[in-house]
Amino acid sequence: MRKFTGGLVFILLMAVLAGLAQVIVPQQKKADQIKKLEVVEPTSIRLNRSEAYVFLYHPNMLTTTKEGYQLKASIYPENATSKAVQWESSDPAVVTVDGNGNLVPMKPGQAVITAIAKANGIRAQCRVYVVTKKEAFGNTFSNLANEGYLAVQNDWLYYANPSNNMVLFKMKLDGSGKQRLGTVPCSFINVIGNKIFYLGNWKVNQVDIYGEGSEVLTPNVPAQDVLATWDKVYFLSPNPAGLYTIYRSNFDGTDRNIIDGSWTSYIDSFFGNGAWFVISSNMKNLIHLKRIQSNGQWSGSYNLFAGQVKNYVVQTLSLSGGASDSYMPDHIYLIDSKEDSIRKIGPLYDLTKKKDEVLFKHLSPTQKLTGLSLIDDWLFYCTETMLSKMKTDGSQNQVVITNLPAGEHYLFPIRTGSGPDDLWIFVYTRDAQNKFSLLKVRHDGLDRISIN
Repeated sequence: MRKFTGGLVFILLMAVLAGLAQVIVPQQKKADQIKKLEVVEPTSIRLNRSEAYVFLYHPNMLTTTKEGYQLKASIYPENATSKAVQWESSDPAVVTVDGNGNLVPMKPGQAVITAIAKANGIRAQCRVYVVTKKEAFGNTFSNLANEGYLAVQNDWLYYANPSNNMVLFKMKLDGSGKQRLGTVPCSFINVIGNKIFYLGNWKVNQVDIYGEGSEVLTPNVPAQDVLATWDKVYFLSPNPAGLYTIYRSNFDGTDRNIIDGSWTSYIDSFFGNGAWFVISSNMKNLIHLKRIQSNGQWSGSYNLFAGQVKNYVVQTLSLSGGASDSYMPDHIYLIDSKEDSIRKIGPLYDLTKKKDEVLFKHLSPTQKLTGLSLIDDWLFYCTETMLSKMKTDGSQNQVVITNLPAGEHYLFPIRTGSGPDDLWIFVYTRDAQNKFSLLKVRHDGLDRISIN
């Protein structure tokens, strides 16, 4: 009897414990499940840009292409339960944005794009500028003739930074917002909308205006003298036969072809838009004007100057206010090394009226004319230590400063604003040790600032 009673107690005890387990275990499982389903709220949202540019083409460029940009939103912390984002434009008539952050320009202006975390509504914003691309070229010929160390688009300056081995940088015209964009020494900088093309390590390089998407477009072809127009990239290179050649390609480097491979002599520089080119050969001893027909054949070649040229710039004339093929060569301004003078030749669009005028003859027996540049109706020129300016008709010839650093100079006149005193000359100097420095000088010589 005792044995039976003890067994029964044991059985009843086990049943009670099992019942308790049935209560406790599910509760624990439920707590674990709740823990696993705990929501992690976003604490911050960030955009890859606080300021972005998108571009429309000028109607006369005969294209409906629009250059947009994709904004990207990042939600933190990394383990946030939901990373879904909603996008809004403060003015869809100016710029629209889709569910993936893709911006589409609609008309010139500016708007604020907002990224909103759907989980809790926290926000991040980017100001977007819609700009009409009126420039047919990625840089002026005046700048390209000075090795293209500097280019300007909108309120940004893109330049080879002497303090960083002439690597591509950008900064705003007021000197703020400095940012590194490249990794190799650069020259022949061309900026077209969101694209930057430049010469680096003797290759055509491409990067966008934010320093993203860096690419070498000619990895197997040596290049020099890069020129970008609104739809094509041109560059110089020897062709397989060893002749000096002008190549043309799409912006992505595809469809590369030769448009002129007939040069047996050295091509020093060129400038053109596919319909015409000004070309200097034999180390700037001969300057040609060549026009090309729609079938790709040259319609003529004209020798514009056969003397010894130290430097020259081409002035262009827009016939319709923005189309690339409407830009015609107007005049050439050059330094005649033999005569040590500045000459004006043109108009090039009508050679029956061409004149060759001496605007200024330098009389110094020790310092020769070297640098030359052009902006609006002003020519800037220099000797080894002196910077001067004059009008393109030869009038108002005057000294700007008399104490340039010693060396070879490259001149880049830039307007930093709309005021009369907002014209500066950025002067690169390469010294005897092949090291560069950069300063900017106000057009009247009253201010001089070193750029680091």
